[in-house]
Amino acid sequence: MRTLELGKIAGIVAVFCVAAAVAASAQTFTTLVQFNGTPQPANPSQLLAGIDGNIYGITSAGGKNGTSSTGGTVFRVTPAGKVSLLYSFCALANCADGTRPNGLIQTADGKFYGTTGLGGASDASICSNVGIGCGTFFEIGAGKILTTLHSFCSQTNCNDGFSPWGAPLAVGRNGNIYGTTSDGGNLNGDNNCVWGCGTIYEITPTGALQTLHVFCSNPACPVGSGGALMLAKDGDFYGATEYSASGDYGGGFYKLTPDGHLSVFYTFDVDANGDCCGSTPVQATDGNFYGSAAGGKYGYGFIYKLTPGGGLSSLYDFCANPSCPDGVGASGLIQGRDGNLYGTTVEGGANTGPNCAALGCGTVFQLTLTGTLTTLHSFCSETNCADGLLPQGGLIQANSGIFYGATTSGGGSANCGGGCGTIFSLSVSPAVEASRKSESAGR
Repeated sequence: MRTLELGKIAGIVAVFCVAAAVAASAQTFTTLVQFNGTPQPANPSQLLAGIDGNIYGITSAGGKNGTSSTGGTVFRVTPAGKVSLLYSFCALANCADGTRPNGLIQTADGKFYGTTGLGGASDASICSNVGIGCGTFFEIGAGKILTTLHSFCSQTNCNDGFSPWGAPLAVGRNGNIYGTTSDGGNLNGDNNCVWGCGTIYEITPTGALQTLHVFCSNPACPVGSGGALMLAKDGDFYGATEYSASGDYGGGFYKLTPDGHLSVFYTFDVDANGDCCGSTPVQATDGNFYGSAAGGKYGYGFIYKLTPGGGLSSLYDFCANPSCPDGVGASGLIQGRDGNLYGTTVEGGANTGPNCAALGCGTVFQLTLTGTLTTLHSFCSETNCADGLLPQGGLIQANSGIFYGATTSGGGSANCGGGCGTIFSLSVSPAVEASRKSESAGR
């Protein structure tokens, strides 16, 4: 079973300082928020661009009611860096409103939906293996009032699954919301997963849940537990799994129709080439799918290109040069309005620091669809890593064209061990040419 790193109690101090511009004004990196102390949010992970022009995000712990292992928040950040706390989890006894939020999305009517990995009204004995409660599906309306629409493991044998960790959720063409759980689904089924291998579910905006697929529900174990889903142009959903078709670690990719038919179209072979664990893909304007995976030519991760027919190739392999100045371990990928791919790496880059990994503090990068990478920012480029480090949630692009992201650590605070994290923006001008060569050329 997957174990997540726990957040820490912290708060925020909004700052409006522009970090050093990278590459002679071709792009401007700005630290909008430095998180710094109880009882406000800390260690942000996922962000989304709100329809009102503001940025919204979650933290997996902390807040008014949280500790280093419980709680969490939903918050709002204006483009100028002003932060508002919208909700602190664990406001109810035994965290009946949920704890450890993830998967946040916003629908066209302005409402927010998300899941919590733990907490909720259901606290079956099986969930005690992962913490308090089995997780929830929640809604936050315009009035910032949180409503729990479903508590997982409320059905016999946890047939509805528990521990929903996949982020973000996906909205189907029918207006319903689709997601996954990492556990449950069929506790009496295949025992490759001690507590069940998870589910794919469909839930209406009013909370009526239907289980569409149970992972490893028979001895053949067609796929293992999965992460987030994405809606493709054909109306079907695509996702990645943690385990492969044989039940072995490594995983692969699958397609799910809205009525629940699942088909596997690519499986990694860990023993053959060491590649595994692909991220949920993003579909680009050329119709192909792109994402990140572990392994690759140099063993430090790569960006893949996956055709609708199932053929997978490496578009870029990280760490071609010593010390990995181009980054290690991409954590998210989106396609910008200019047609290029953008993402972050959790390690690598030009800078090191006391709280960074040995290979560096992480990067923001641009990658063309032909495989040319440009490093746009290396984290911990300021004293005490005031610009942050360890960007785990990828990037978003607002209507203004500006990119936003979060770092889970750094920010210059003495709290939270290695810092309480940051929110940053990145403005990329046309001066960044799509064909520009990087320190490590793509394949």
